[in-house]
Amino acid sequence: MADRMRGLYTLGSPGDAVLGAARAAFGPAPTIHILHALFALFPYRGELESLAILVGMATLTLAMVRRAARGAILPPIRALPALEALDDAVGEAAELGRPVHVTTGVEDARSPQTIAAFPVLRHTAERSALYGTQIVCTSSDPTVQAVNEEVVRQGFARAGHPEGFQPDDVRYLSDSQFAYAGAITGIFRRERPAVNVMVGAFNAEAMVLIEAGAEAGARQIGATSNIYQIPFIVAGCDHALIGEEMFAGAALLTGDRLQHASLVAQDGAKVALMAVVAVGSILAALGGLPR
Repeated sequence: MADRMRGLYTLGSPGDAVLGAARAAFGPAPTIHILHALFALFPYRGELESLAILVGMATLTLAMVRRAARGAILPPIRALPALEALDDAVGEAAELGRPVHVTTGVEDARSPQTIAAFPVLRHTAERSALYGTQIVCTSSDPTVQAVNEEVVRQGFARAGHPEGFQPDDVRYLSDSQFAYAGAITGIFRRERPAVNVMVGAFNAEAMVLIEAGAEAGARQIGATSNIYQIPFIVAGCDHALIGEEMFAGAALLTGDRLQHASLVAQDGAKVALMAVVAVGSILAALGGLPR
């Protein structure tokens, strides 16, 4: 049966070593059952590397979270110019007497990009409340609209102006992609916002929103991790959070040490993986690794 398993899973010499070690430790009968369970979980050899990366990432994240919980110093998050420009843009809107528009994208409330948009929305609502500026928040999902309403309410409360919150300014438009984009275009033409903040997941409607914002003369700040839309966000907006900067921005605005620790762990894992790839490439080029 061991020979049959070797043929089935193409263990090769590393598999023979594992099989021999397991047989020596547990005996022949339990060995077969243990290995069968393991290989049933990982029928492809490549998934073992994925498991190793997952375990390493989880270990690093837990270590950073424990450091954060103990109050240890964490590496700082660098300043993000787009977030610094957001405060100035809201101030300019107040001077012009025009509203601020924020949209949290086209995905539902379970999307990581939508979740990352909530701290930006709350911060924008807080600054709008401080400056006495109207904020119009739009969404394409009913559950997101409910969360947006509470987030904007919190922003006004944190600014000390809960009475300034207007539920009618938090609007659900449509779950149809281009009906949603068309409704925002109508808002831009009627209400002429001075600032357009687009944070979250966007697809082909991104350029429609950017063009509408440009036509309204709005200062535009965009953020998404959708790689197909990042070029349009960068080209069309005055300021952009590119890819993972959106998630870093959420940690920076909230000041949450657990989010900060998770971000540090992710960056540490990326550095480690890049180092492994670089060393492996050098060794392969020098003939130290089989091709």
